Amino acid sequence: MNNAFYSFFDSATKKEVEFICPSCGHLNKISNNKCESCSYDLSQTKSVMFSHYSYFNTALIFEKEGKYFDAIIEISKFLAYEPKDEVANKLYIYYLNKLGKKDDVQAKLDKFEEMFPRNPWIMHVEMKGLDNIESPADSQKDINFDMVTDQLLILSNELAKTKIQTTSELGSIAINFYSNLLRPAKADKNLYARLSWFYDNVIVPQLAKREIRLEIFEGKNYNDLSTEDVACLDVKSTIEYKGVPDGTIITDVPAVYVRSSLLQKQQIYVVKNPPKEEKKAEAKQNKQAANKKIKKKKHGGKK
Repeated sequence: MNNAFYSFFDSATKKEVEFICPSCGHLNKISNNKCESCSYDLSQTKSVMFSHYSYFNTALIFEKEGKYFDAIIEISKFLAYEPKDEVANKLYIYYLNKLGKKDDVQAKLDKFEEMFPRNPWIMHVEMKGLDNIESPADSQKDINFDMVTDQLLILSNELAKTKIQTTSELGSIAINFYSNLLRPAKADKNLYARLSWFYDNVIVPQLAKREIRLEIFEGKNYNDLSTEDVACLDVKSTIEYKGVPDGTIITDVPAVYVRSSLLQKQQIYVVKNPPKEEKKAEAKQNKQAANKKIKKKKHGGKK
């Protein structure tokens, strides 16, 4: 893996955020736009290095819209950089519960208690239940640098300077750009447009020079695909996605082709929402169960 490129995606773990100058290695405060030691311009480095905070903010936007699947994807990306962030871990559990993943919720609650012993939130959950508490989101993260087109062009120059040697290395960079930057930016139309421009005009031409192609079925319907197309897919799971037609594909990781050979399968989710009749039956069962509990309580009270 090309460490010179991926160093842009490293994040600081200290409470007082600091980061290393890519030119001389000097440790700089987040407020510095130029390196204190060598005067290297740090603006483009910061814009990408701390872009993961936008994942947290985007998760909150999706949460407000009731898009909990998208929200959990964004908060997962943020946790990859900040695994010990307390609020992000709470949000992950909260979104899991909203998606109905009860077994996973309990496992994550146990892990949360290990990470944050005697945390009052656990007691709050035990008393009221996750279904009855408000979102643990406190506020949007303060650090949020926009990635603008000219900064991405500078980044492309840095990428060119690294003299990438292998095809798989360049493919990994392109996949990382799509999965960790381009796709998560869909909630921000302006940012998505700029990142799309960069992908089309910088990433794709570099791939073409090595006869590499990424294949993305995002938005297509799985049921309309040919047998040959289906054979090139890795279906991770089906998901519920309110307002999106059944069979719609959500690409998590693009397929990579070198010339005409498939180097890596496309990893996807397929939307499958429960039928209205199934939802009605489930609601009816829940109501009947609740009525039985009430009757049992009344009967016990008479005794």
